Amino acid sequence: MAKNQLQPHELERLVQSFRITLEQSNDPLSFPSKNLLSTEFVSELIEQLKGVYNVREHYVIASQFMKRYAFMVVVPYFYSLSMWNKQLDMDIEKVTFQSKMEDGAWLPRLQLQTIDVTMSDPNDRAEWLRTSLKKLFKQHLDQVIKVLAPTGKISRQVLWENTAIYIFWIYEIMFKENTSEQVKQDLEFLLNADGSMFGDYTYNPIAKFYSEKKSNEEVRTRKTCCFYDRLPGVKGRCSTCPVTCKIPDEEGDGICG
Repeated sequence: MAKNQLQPHELERLVQSFRITLEQSNDPLSFPSKNLLSTEFVSELIEQLKGVYNVREHYVIASQFMKRYAFMVVVPYFYSLSMWNKQLDMDIEKVTFQSKMEDGAWLPRLQLQTIDVTMSDPNDRAEWLRTSLKKLFKQHLDQVIKVLAPTGKISRQVLWENTAIYIFWIYEIMFKENTSEQVKQDLEFLLNADGSMFGDYTYNPIAKFYSEKKSNEEVRTRKTCCFYDRLPGVKGRCSTCPVTCKIPDEEGDGICG
Protein backbone atom coordinates (compact mmCIF):
# COMPACT_ATOMS: atom_id res chain seq x y z
CA MET A 1 0.00 0.00 0.00
CA ALA A 2 1.35 3.38 -1.03
CA LYS A 3 2.30 5.95 1.59
CA ASN A 4 1.31 9.55 1.12
CA GLN A 5 0.45 12.66 3.12
CA LEU A 6 -2.49 14.95 3.60
CA GLN A 7 -2.47 17.88 1.22
CA PRO A 8 -2.48 21.40 2.77
CA HIS A 9 -6.13 22.01 1.86
CA GLU A 10 -7.12 18.64 3.32
CA LEU A 11 -5.35 19.31 6.60
CA GLU A 12 -6.98 22.74 6.76
CA ARG A 13 -10.40 21.12 6.36
CA LEU A 14 -9.75 18.75 9.26
CA VAL A 15 -8.41 21.55 11.45
CA GLN A 16 -11.15 24.04 10.70
CA SER A 17 -14.13 21.67 10.79
CA PHE A 18 -13.28 18.48 12.66
CA ARG A 19 -11.19 19.48 15.70
CA ILE A 20 -7.86 18.16 14.49
CA THR A 21 -4.66 19.97 15.42
CA LEU A 22 -0.92 19.65 15.04
CA GLU A 23 -0.24 22.05 17.90
CA GLN A 24 0.72 21.19 21.46
CA SER A 25 -1.41 22.44 24.34
CA ASN A 26 -0.20 23.23 27.85
CA ASP A 27 -3.64 22.75 29.36
CA PRO A 28 -3.39 20.42 32.40
CA LEU A 29 -6.23 18.29 31.02
CA SER A 30 -4.24 17.43 27.88
CA PHE A 31 -2.75 13.92 27.69
CA PRO A 32 -1.53 11.18 25.32
CA SER A 33 -4.54 9.14 24.20
CA LYS A 34 -2.78 5.94 25.22
CA ASN A 35 -3.39 7.00 28.83
CA LEU A 36 -7.05 6.12 28.30
CA LEU A 37 -6.02 2.46 28.40
CA SER A 38 -5.22 2.83 32.11
CA THR A 39 -8.05 2.35 34.60
CA GLU A 40 -6.18 4.42 37.17
CA PHE A 41 -5.76 7.30 34.73
CA VAL A 42 -9.39 7.21 33.59
CA SER A 43 -10.56 7.24 37.22
CA GLU A 44 -8.48 10.35 37.85
CA LEU A 45 -9.71 11.93 34.62
CA ILE A 46 -13.35 11.45 35.61
CA GLU A 47 -12.63 13.16 38.91
CA GLN A 48 -11.04 16.09 37.07
CA LEU A 49 -13.94 16.34 34.63
CA LYS A 50 -16.41 16.81 37.46
CA GLY A 51 -15.26 20.43 37.46
CA VAL A 52 -15.67 20.73 33.69
CA TYR A 53 -19.19 19.32 33.52
CA ASN A 54 -20.29 20.42 37.01
CA VAL A 55 -21.78 17.01 37.78
CA ARG A 56 -20.68 14.23 40.11
CA GLU A 57 -22.22 11.17 38.45
CA HIS A 58 -19.50 9.11 36.81
CA TYR A 59 -21.79 7.70 34.11
CA VAL A 60 -22.81 11.20 32.95
CA ILE A 61 -19.17 12.30 32.70
CA ALA A 62 -18.12 9.09 30.91
CA SER A 63 -20.90 9.49 28.36
CA GLN A 64 -20.19 13.15 27.62
CA PHE A 65 -16.45 12.56 27.41
CA MET A 66 -16.96 9.72 24.92
CA LYS A 67 -19.03 12.00 22.71
CA ARG A 68 -16.18 14.53 22.65
CA TYR A 69 -13.53 11.89 22.04
CA ALA A 70 -15.46 9.89 19.45
CA PHE A 71 -16.17 13.01 17.41
CA MET A 72 -12.49 13.89 17.16
CA VAL A 73 -11.56 10.35 16.15
CA VAL A 74 -14.27 9.03 13.83
CA VAL A 75 -15.32 12.21 12.02
CA PRO A 76 -11.93 13.16 10.49
CA TYR A 77 -11.05 9.49 10.00
CA PHE A 78 -14.09 8.57 7.92
CA TYR A 79 -14.15 11.88 6.09
CA SER A 80 -10.58 11.30 4.94
CA LEU A 81 -11.31 7.67 4.19
CA SER A 82 -14.33 8.19 1.95
CA MET A 83 -13.70 11.66 0.50
CA TRP A 84 -9.97 11.41 -0.20
CA ASN A 85 -9.29 7.66 -0.05
CA LYS A 86 -6.76 8.32 2.68
CA GLN A 87 -6.46 6.47 5.99
CA LEU A 88 -5.28 8.75 8.78
CA ASP A 89 -2.79 7.37 11.27
CA MET A 90 -5.03 7.20 14.36
CA ASP A 91 -2.83 4.74 16.23
CA ILE A 92 -3.66 5.39 19.88
CA GLU A 93 0.08 5.63 20.58
CA LYS A 94 0.39 8.50 18.09
CA VAL A 95 -2.43 10.89 18.98
CA THR A 96 -2.83 13.31 21.88
CA PHE A 97 -5.95 14.68 23.53
CA GLN A 98 -5.55 18.45 23.64
CA SER A 99 -7.86 20.21 26.09
CA LYS A 100 -9.05 23.65 25.01
CA MET A 101 -11.62 26.21 26.13
CA GLU A 102 -13.27 28.32 23.44
CA ASP A 103 -15.70 31.11 24.35
CA GLY A 104 -16.43 29.47 27.67
CA ALA A 105 -17.06 26.04 26.14
CA TRP A 106 -14.81 22.99 26.51
CA LEU A 107 -13.90 22.01 22.95
CA PRO A 108 -10.85 19.73 23.01
CA ARG A 109 -8.95 18.76 19.88
CA LEU A 110 -7.03 15.69 18.78
CA GLN A 111 -3.38 16.24 17.94
CA LEU A 112 -1.96 14.11 15.16
CA GLN A 113 1.67 13.13 15.41
CA THR A 114 1.94 12.68 11.65
CA ILE A 115 0.07 13.70 8.51
CA ASP A 116 1.22 10.51 6.77
CA VAL A 117 -1.68 8.53 5.34
CA THR A 118 -2.21 5.14 3.77
CA MET A 119 -3.84 5.41 0.35
CA SER A 120 -6.55 3.04 -0.75
CA ASP A 121 -5.57 0.12 -2.93
CA PRO A 122 -7.41 0.50 -6.26
CA ASN A 123 -7.15 -3.25 -6.78
CA ASP A 124 -8.54 -4.26 -3.38
CA ARG A 125 -10.40 -1.43 -1.68
CA ALA A 126 -12.44 -3.89 0.41
CA GLU A 127 -9.33 -5.26 2.13
CA TRP A 128 -8.09 -1.69 2.67
CA LEU A 129 -11.41 -0.82 4.31
CA ARG A 130 -11.29 -3.92 6.52
CA THR A 131 -7.82 -2.97 7.69
CA SER A 132 -8.94 0.62 8.27
CA LEU A 133 -11.89 -0.46 10.42
CA LYS A 134 -9.77 -2.79 12.52
CA LYS A 135 -7.17 -0.10 13.16
CA LEU A 136 -9.75 2.46 14.23
CA PHE A 137 -12.14 0.29 16.21
CA LYS A 138 -10.45 -2.90 17.38
CA GLN A 139 -7.07 -1.33 18.11
CA HIS A 140 -8.24 2.08 19.35
CA LEU A 141 -11.85 2.91 20.24
CA ASP A 142 -12.82 -0.51 21.56
CA GLN A 143 -9.78 -0.44 23.84
CA VAL A 144 -10.89 2.93 25.21
CA ILE A 145 -14.48 1.77 25.69
CA LYS A 146 -13.35 -1.34 27.56
CA VAL A 147 -11.77 0.87 30.21
CA LEU A 148 -14.19 3.79 30.20
CA ALA A 149 -17.37 1.70 30.55
CA PRO A 150 -16.59 -0.08 33.86
CA THR A 151 -14.68 2.88 35.29
CA GLY A 152 -17.50 5.27 34.45
CA LYS A 153 -20.14 2.76 35.51
CA ILE A 154 -21.88 2.99 32.16
CA SER A 155 -22.99 0.50 29.52
CA ARG A 156 -20.74 -0.10 26.53
CA GLN A 157 -23.86 0.25 24.41
CA VAL A 158 -24.19 3.93 25.32
CA LEU A 159 -20.55 4.57 24.47
CA TRP A 160 -20.85 2.76 21.15
CA GLU A 161 -23.93 4.74 20.22
CA ASN A 162 -22.16 7.93 21.22
CA THR A 163 -19.62 6.90 18.60
CA ALA A 164 -22.13 5.77 15.99
CA ILE A 165 -24.09 9.03 15.92
CA TYR A 166 -21.07 10.94 14.66
CA ILE A 167 -20.29 8.34 12.00
CA PHE A 168 -23.81 8.65 10.63
CA TRP A 169 -23.62 12.42 10.88
CA ILE A 170 -20.39 12.76 8.91
CA TYR A 171 -21.62 10.43 6.19
CA GLU A 172 -24.72 12.58 5.82
CA ILE A 173 -22.40 15.57 5.42
CA MET A 174 -20.43 13.69 2.77
CA PHE A 175 -23.60 12.71 0.90
CA LYS A 176 -24.31 16.42 0.47
CA GLU A 177 -20.76 17.24 -0.62
CA ASN A 178 -20.08 14.26 -2.86
CA THR A 179 -22.51 12.39 -5.11
CA SER A 180 -20.06 9.54 -5.67
CA GLU A 181 -21.42 6.06 -5.11
CA GLN A 182 -18.16 5.27 -3.32
CA VAL A 183 -19.22 7.25 -0.25
CA LYS A 184 -22.50 5.35 0.01
CA GLN A 185 -20.73 2.06 -0.57
CA ASP A 186 -18.26 2.81 2.23
CA LEU A 187 -21.10 3.39 4.70
CA GLU A 188 -22.78 0.17 3.58
CA PHE A 189 -19.48 -1.66 4.03
CA LEU A 190 -19.22 -0.31 7.57
CA LEU A 191 -22.80 -1.24 8.45
CA ASN A 192 -22.31 -4.76 7.11
CA ALA A 193 -18.86 -5.29 8.63
CA ASP A 194 -18.29 -8.34 10.79
CA GLY A 195 -18.19 -7.81 14.56
CA SER A 196 -14.60 -9.04 14.73
CA MET A 197 -13.46 -5.83 13.01
CA PHE A 198 -14.60 -3.86 16.06
CA GLY A 199 -13.19 -6.06 18.78
CA ASP A 200 -14.30 -9.27 20.45
CA TYR A 201 -17.87 -9.00 19.17
CA THR A 202 -20.21 -11.46 17.51
CA TYR A 203 -22.22 -8.52 16.15
CA ASN A 204 -21.57 -5.14 14.59
CA PRO A 205 -21.78 -2.62 17.50
CA ILE A 206 -22.38 0.31 15.12
CA ALA A 207 -24.98 -1.10 12.74
CA LYS A 208 -27.55 -1.77 15.48
CA PHE A 209 -27.93 1.97 16.00
CA TYR A 210 -28.61 2.83 12.37
CA SER A 211 -32.22 3.51 11.47
CA GLU A 212 -34.23 5.71 9.17
CA LYS A 213 -34.85 9.24 10.33
CA LYS A 214 -38.31 10.43 11.26
CA SER A 215 -39.46 12.10 8.04
CA ASN A 216 -41.39 14.80 9.83
CA GLU A 217 -38.53 15.79 12.12
CA GLU A 218 -35.35 14.73 10.27
CA VAL A 219 -33.99 13.09 13.41
CA ARG A 220 -32.79 9.56 14.10
CA THR A 221 -34.05 8.37 17.48
CA ARG A 222 -31.33 6.87 19.63
CA LYS A 223 -31.57 3.41 21.18
CA THR A 224 -29.90 4.56 24.42
CA CYS A 225 -29.93 7.78 26.43
CA CYS A 226 -26.64 9.74 26.55
CA PHE A 227 -27.63 11.53 29.81
CA TYR A 228 -27.09 14.97 28.31
CA ASP A 229 -30.19 16.13 30.18
CA ARG A 230 -28.33 15.52 33.47
CA LEU A 231 -25.96 18.43 32.80
CA PRO A 232 -26.56 21.70 34.66
CA GLY A 233 -28.70 24.19 32.78
CA VAL A 234 -30.06 21.68 30.27
CA LYS A 235 -33.83 21.79 30.03
CA GLY A 236 -35.65 18.91 28.45
CA ARG A 237 -34.31 15.93 26.59
CA CYS A 238 -32.60 15.80 23.20
CA SER A 239 -34.89 15.49 20.18
CA THR A 240 -33.23 12.14 19.46
CA CYS A 241 -33.67 10.74 22.98
CA PRO A 242 -35.41 7.34 23.23
CA VAL A 243 -36.72 8.03 26.75
CA THR A 244 -40.41 8.85 26.55
CA CYS A 245 -40.83 10.17 30.08
CA LYS A 246 -40.76 13.94 30.12
CA ILE A 247 -38.61 15.65 32.72
CA PRO A 248 -40.82 16.86 35.60
CA ASP A 249 -41.77 20.52 35.31
CA GLU A 250 -41.63 23.08 38.10
CA GLU A 251 -44.83 21.71 39.59
CA GLY A 252 -43.33 18.25 39.73
CA ASP A 253 -45.61 16.79 37.09
CA GLY A 254 -44.27 14.25 34.65
CA ILE A 255 -45.84 12.30 31.81
CA CYS A 256 -44.70 8.92 30.56
CA GLY A 257 -45.43 7.95 26.99
